[in-house]
Amino acid sequence: MAILFAASLCAAPPASAETRDEVVPEFDAFFKLNEDTRLFLMGSATRGEDPDLSSGKDQYQSNEVEASLDFTLKPYLRPLLRDEDWEHNRFLWIRVGYHYVGKFHDPEKAENRGSLELNARQPLADNFSLTGRLKWDVRDIAGENSQRYGVRLGIERPFSAGGRTLLPYAHAEVLYDTRHDMWNQQVYQAGIDIAIHRSWRVEPYLKYQEDSRSEPAHIYAIGLIIKYYH
Repeated sequence: MAILFAASLCAAPPASAETRDEVVPEFDAFFKLNEDTRLFLMGSATRGEDPDLSSGKDQYQSNEVEASLDFTLKPYLRPLLRDEDWEHNRFLWIRVGYHYVGKFHDPEKAENRGSLELNARQPLADNFSLTGRLKWDVRDIAGENSQRYGVRLGIERPFSAGGRTLLPYAHAEVLYDTRHDMWNQQVYQAGIDIAIHRSWRVEPYLKYQEDSRSEPAHIYAIGLIIKYYH
């Protein structure tokens, strides 16, 4: 699934007024506070070609920062799951956080966002896992208040190569925006999480986003996440 998805993105058409191509480097840091609570910090910078900008410039730029707390039930019956990598080893956990999104081409449309997530995973046969996320965002965009709801489903399967643990994945998400009273956005992403060290992981990915109520309506992105666990 991930290979087919990546091939479709590589074959994407060139940028037009209806599309934008993006590059998204990101750094994530996880700090364990106790057995069932951790602090999550994130910073990312989005850069892309956007011929549709009203300023006439072809560079789209935005930055996002996030600070969140993650909560989970301690796996008393599964002690091997008591590690820093909750995303791939805990069956159920919650994230509560704050995001700030700054847009360089239009600073007045900066976004302040509070979010609540419920994340879950279910082991399947042959070492596959089904993943899911329910998300609720409370947003303030240029003084306009709105809410957004997201439902995401995915699949993943770890394997080892060269002495490292690799975790390819693919997931799809639909989002409902109260500004438009409709499910207007779909996001499809495929990538691979690579363990470099006990405290470090990297995650390259490809993403496609479609939004029926936004310009551009289609976004193709390539990203790299560097993850630190403490």
